[in-house]
Amino acid sequence: MHRILLSTALLVACGGSDKDSSTAGSGTSGTTTPAELASTYTFDSDDLFPEGIAWSDAERAFFVGSLSRGSIVRVDADGTQTEVHAPASGTWMSLGMKVDEDRGELLVCSIEDYGTGSDQSVFQRFSVADGSLLEELALTPGAVCNDVAFAPDGTAWLTEREGPRLWVVPPGGGSVSVLVEDPLLEPDVIGCNGIVQVDDDHILVGKYSPATLLRISLSDPTDIHTVTLSGDGLGSIPDGADGMFLDGDTLLVAANSQWFTVESTDGWTTATTTAHTPAAAIAAITVAEGTRYGLKGEVVPFVIGLDVSLTFQIIEL
Repeated sequence: MHRILLSTALLVACGGSDKDSSTAGSGTSGTTTPAELASTYTFDSDDLFPEGIAWSDAERAFFVGSLSRGSIVRVDADGTQTEVHAPASGTWMSLGMKVDEDRGELLVCSIEDYGTGSDQSVFQRFSVADGSLLEELALTPGAVCNDVAFAPDGTAWLTEREGPRLWVVPPGGGSVSVLVEDPLLEPDVIGCNGIVQVDDDHILVGKYSPATLLRISLSDPTDIHTVTLSGDGLGSIPDGADGMFLDGDTLLVAANSQWFTVESTDGWTTATTTAHTPAAAIAAITVAEGTRYGLKGEVVPFVIGLDVSLTFQIIEL
């Protein structure tokens, strides 16, 4: 969501892996062999409720957020887990995130004091090397930054969960402003969620409810096209479109009890969706060294007060 939050009824990581992923010596040369990625990483914390996930090739580590703490936790390939950021004060949620490898930055949507009437949503940039906060930019009060995508030049785009707007942060940061406001972005129950850039002039945005895939032109952001979907569709409450990741030319969409691969051969005028059943409900997807991983964060139970199926995990899809 990236988050699954319903306005009334439905609002809408740190331990080792389940197989040996320890660093081992090479024996003869005295150098070490990098840890292999595990099929599952289980978090030590039982109250983190991670909602966003991203992978850094440079650090060989996952980064996850938290609906309950607003913190950022790093999970290395060998299973080592470290909280690299914790808010100094206030009640925070950290939501959708992506890693900009070229700049060594983790881009995150967060919100403070959600639902209090004085909530404030921000776009944050962190160093992936040490977790330090590099920049924090506030959106207009009442706007909820939900997920982020970025371009090679460093431009970032943000989705807004409860309003009909997309936001833009220019290369180098310094400001955040509205990219476009349009009725097609207006939420039914929950609005715009995952976001990815698919070519030099287009981004794709997933709406949670009704589950919809939108193509937006960057040269003319008022040019918004609803992608015609065939195949298995994108689910419905509580399995609407959540976090998204572009794996080559294939769009990956998390949808709680399902995840989808989405393919297009006509520049995302139309697309075909294929549903897959994960081992557990997932809220976000990333790709690490060619392997697709989903985040089991128990987002829906957290939001609507149902019993939580512990533990939280990163699982190979």
